[in-house]
Amino acid sequence: MKVDFSVKSALNLTGTAVNVFAVITEDKISTYQTSNVYASTDPDLGKWGANGIYGSNFIYPFEISDVARYAYGTTFNGTGGLVPA
Repeated sequence: MKVDFSVKSALNLTGTAVNVFAVITEDKISTYQTSNVYASTDPDLGKWGANGIYGSNFIYPFEISDVARYAYGTTFNGTGGLVPA
């Protein structure tokens, strides 16, 4: 997989090393969700509470997005040298 990206600095960082930690995400994955508040009438639960569209003990299909599928970097602090100084 090839992912093009660019980095634009908000400051003049000439000669400064920048660490990069990149994550490739996927959207619109169909899965299921369980809920233990499906019978609650608390209005703060909105569509997850009683009589809401997700007001059920078992929800399928449930679409999720921004699922991390691949991480590029040696640590969560980022990898140096990926962006030229």
